[in-house]
Amino acid sequence: MIYGGTSAAGKTANIRTGYTQKFIPCQLYLLDNVIQRRLELNKNLTWNAYVQVEDQSGNLLTIDEVSYFQVQKHLTGNIETASLTIEKPYLWGIWGNSYPEVLRPSKRKLKIYAGFPGKEMLIYTGRISSVADIRGSEKLGALNINCSDFRAILKKEESSQTGLTTTRYYEIYRLTKDVFESADQMVVISDRDAIAEFLPTGDKYEATNQAITGQPAWSMGGGTVVVCGNRQQNVIGNVLKLTDAHINYATRSFGDSTAYNVVNVMGLPTGEDEAVQQEVIDAADIAKRGRVVYPQLIGSEVDSLPDMISFAQEIIARSLLGSFSITVHYMPYLLPGQIVHFTSNNFNISPTYSRIQSIRHQYQHGLCATSFDSFELIYALPD
Repeated sequence: MIYGGTSAAGKTANIRTGYTQKFIPCQLYLLDNVIQRRLELNKNLTWNAYVQVEDQSGNLLTIDEVSYFQVQKHLTGNIETASLTIEKPYLWGIWGNSYPEVLRPSKRKLKIYAGFPGKEMLIYTGRISSVADIRGSEKLGALNINCSDFRAILKKEESSQTGLTTTRYYEIYRLTKDVFESADQMVVISDRDAIAEFLPTGDKYEATNQAITGQPAWSMGGGTVVVCGNRQQNVIGNVLKLTDAHINYATRSFGDSTAYNVVNVMGLPTGEDEAVQQEVIDAADIAKRGRVVYPQLIGSEVDSLPDMISFAQEIIARSLLGSFSITVHYMPYLLPGQIVHFTSNNFNISPTYSRIQSIRHQYQHGLCATSFDSFELIYALPD
């Protein structure tokens, strides 16, 4: 996965309320064909996981005695968290004699790897924030560890595995500063994401054009994320296919108070210099349920009215779909923002491109699962 771009941009001259504008960065995700086929077949799957912890000398020690972990990741940049259980506390405990400093809470790096044996993938990088050492008789016990996102301490990592390099956004700031200042506005660029060099099969120009282009996005109440803009999303390549056969259980819910069919917008009509307000509605749904109005005015005196109308239509369309969450068989190779091909006869969902908004990996001996706590149906595939 390659990330790049700004994660958030806010305006101070005309305050927006009720939603936050973000920018989903460019991403290029390459999944091994062999791994994809095994995930789709979903038969006789064997998993492995281990943890690497940085010691006081900067060396990474591998810990294989991991009996449980949970990792949570979110598309729109929330701080990622992890918790894990490590066996043999007499060996790894911070009050032992062998490695007393390795698992002590600090700013040193901790990495979690998981996947098919021999094809493990780095799924989390963080630091230890707390440790609970539980002991019983006959050297029984475990260490329960909580981890916080490594980005929380404003330190970033390099990974030779993906050719990842990091940068602060001085170049982006230089390119955007004059534009925003001339409009009497301020740009805030969060130094949160990383950029990377492509590792293409062809040249870099071709690889860049194969990537999924980033688009402005607004996050609303209830975790809904709306991607808006005149550019359309492109899904390139043979994406992972998920069906009812992969699902352990799924929940689809619909709340009347959050299924909006009326949105008020403000913006500048094309070619005009005076903003107007307009109501965007779904007449068919109003006839069925009555008016349910989105609680905030969308847009401002300087926004484009056609863009705000498009945004409002997306709000209505997404909210009328309800919310969807799925727990599937363990798939540590999946990441937030990834687009998959989804079909469900149980929920009467025809083949549809869907985006993983947030993901939770749980690893435990005999019980491994991946949960999409927010799973967004983007658009149906043509017949």
